[in-house]
Amino acid sequence: MELREAVRRSIDAMLIVNEYGGSVVERTGGFGSGIERTLLVSAVRTQLGDAVTERQIWEIADFVPIALARALLQEMGAKLHDHYVRIDSQGRLRTYRRLEDEPVFREASSLALEVAQREGDALIQLAQYSTEFQAINQALHAGSRVENLDASPPILNGPDELCDPLEAAPVFPEAPWWMDTWKGALQPKKPWWKFW
Repeated sequence: MELREAVRRSIDAMLIVNEYGGSVVERTGGFGSGIERTLLVSAVRTQLGDAVTERQIWEIADFVPIALARALLQEMGAKLHDHYVRIDSQGRLRTYRRLEDEPVFREASSLALEVAQREGDALIQLAQYSTEFQAINQALHAGSRVENLDASPPILNGPDELCDPLEAAPVFPEAPWWMDTWKGALQPKKPWWKFW
């Protein structure tokens, strides 16, 4: 199956999940949990079956909401980071890559206008699954102005199979501001059994 068709069919499946499960905002009060991502992965897996790889299923569930949300956020004038981050199950930064280098992101971005022209508010429904959209939306509701916001790159959690190898983890001359909450994120963690 061609990637464009896989993304298009996945969008249909994600909309069904949203329709029957209620919107992310209604269910969580703003921020989606890991359950939201699991639902998207399950919807994509059910819709596409063996037509795509397991890796592509996760990439579709991750990048489609980001791409569709960015179509809205850029229209609003938001300053968005051009990279994304993937951390592993231990909280270590493993991937720092340009979104445009991801084929699923590019395909989903090219389908944003098509999704926006659907009946109802399909674009907003799917954009709500993006934590980037959720964070900016929350800041706007708290009184911030979109032109004053400095967004971090979207942060994706694993699965570890999608992460770059540890020896290929990105190195920065100085830690970016958005890594402040990850004290020691680039350092290997001490095993639980070592007390010293």
